[in-house]
Amino acid sequence: MKLIEAIGKRFPLFSFINHRNLYLFGLALILCGLTWSRFLMSLGQFVLLGNWLLEANFKAKWITIKSSKVILLLTALFLLHLIGCLWTSDFDYAIKDLTIKLPLLILPIIIGTSKRFTVQEWKNLLLIYIGTIFVISLVSLGKLLGYWGDEIIDKREISVSISHIRYGLNFCLAIVLIFYFIKRYTVPLQIILTIIAIWFCIALFQFELSTGLVILIVSAIAVALFRLFSKKSYFITKTLIICISFILGYFVIHEFNQIKKDFYRVVPLSYEQEEITTFYSDNGEQYLHDIGSKIKENGVYVWRFVALKEFKNEWSKRSSISLDSNDLKNQKIISTAARFLSSKGLKKDSIGVNKLTEQEIEAIENGIPNVYYLNHNPIQNRVFSSIYEFDNYLKGHSIDGFSLVMRLEYWKTAWHVAKSNFWIGVGTGDIASAIEKQYQLNQSSLAPEYQKRAHNQYLTFWATFGVLGLIFFLVYLFYPYFIVSKEHQRVFFIFLLLAALSFLTEDTLETQAGVTFFTIFQTIILLALPFKKQA
Repeated sequence: MKLIEAIGKRFPLFSFINHRNLYLFGLALILCGLTWSRFLMSLGQFVLLGNWLLEANFKAKWITIKSSKVILLLTALFLLHLIGCLWTSDFDYAIKDLTIKLPLLILPIIIGTSKRFTVQEWKNLLLIYIGTIFVISLVSLGKLLGYWGDEIIDKREISVSISHIRYGLNFCLAIVLIFYFIKRYTVPLQIILTIIAIWFCIALFQFELSTGLVILIVSAIAVALFRLFSKKSYFITKTLIICISFILGYFVIHEFNQIKKDFYRVVPLSYEQEEITTFYSDNGEQYLHDIGSKIKENGVYVWRFVALKEFKNEWSKRSSISLDSNDLKNQKIISTAARFLSSKGLKKDSIGVNKLTEQEIEAIENGIPNVYYLNHNPIQNRVFSSIYEFDNYLKGHSIDGFSLVMRLEYWKTAWHVAKSNFWIGVGTGDIASAIEKQYQLNQSSLAPEYQKRAHNQYLTFWATFGVLGLIFFLVYLFYPYFIVSKEHQRVFFIFLLLAALSFLTEDTLETQAGVTFFTIFQTIILLALPFKKQA
């Protein structure tokens, strides 16, 4: 008799303990941990592995593994990382990387050799996943409003234990899963889940999870196009999709053009900033004019008309944060204040500072560099800041701290590594050192603390395993769509789309949270989801 079942029979109080329930418990821990706790993610995998080993029956499991194309394909990605150790030199990093990638090996084997979920089991697991995200989103809302201590200044800190990008991905997937499986629940639960899905959409917007929001929108467009060209779609459905697409397209283009106009519009000035004729402030201090600096806010030069002594003295009367220190986003506050004043067309002197409202002083302390951000919604602000980043980048200004354009530098660096190691890459353990060395060879303008990995999973695979490894990764990623059951093909397509898009801007598989998120859902959809005919 198996040990787990023996415990249940010997102690009636623990009769609920059996291998199946432990298996489901391990999965539930992982699903909770995806947005809550790395410890729970690890604990869940230990529970799964321990239960799988105690369950024994290895001969039958081995036969299942050998006969399943899907299991063999999914575990092969981990084997690629093992093979990549053959031409690596940094084995310490390789072992660390293999440890992170263990879910690629153990989850397909454990889930693939276990019975598929019953409908009720899957409904319960899905509710656990969605419920955890919902609770964590309320915690994030409390952090945003300052209920759990200091108010959040940088919304990237709003997630509890994972990066804000993967936090947004979990919102996206939860929304997809709700609408795909909602009909399997009772009507009261359908209403509750619909409300939760709407809240998740609002949370993506309110928490400024811009990557998640973009991925959700692009995925929705792709699904709409899929339905548009599907032979099964009715004429009225296609007509509705076309009409909505035109309306939304017009709105998006119009809104973008308006934001672009706002960015390049010069605020009215009471002084001439191009041909400088004013050399002293009204209080007699000589202005500093950095003619070489071309940085502008709302068309106004930031580092012209700076009466530094007046600037500091007047600022000290309005704020408890010294102008020589950092704002609450850890940026130099003199730069934030100078940009904000320029965005209003004010000089950087006592009169300019005195014209700021209390709300504007607080905004500067919080790291807000332009008055535009006070009067527009998070999406408009994100588009505006993106235009600012690209404008700075194209003009050759510093891009340190600008997440969007820094990725261009990351991609360029990773591309050089990939190009120099075209066929088989640098190996599993040498990717970090190769990237670091390439930054030096490129004489990158990024400060050392901003010189990071590729932030693109495709480039990371190319640089690590060469073009051959990249081709294998693409097969690993997309081939399962063609062999997954027809019943689950649509939900796998949407999941695959979310993942593939996230790989463009993130090294999703290079962190524990990312690789676990991807592997658990990839494996569940391919190997564990129940069929409609199941009870």
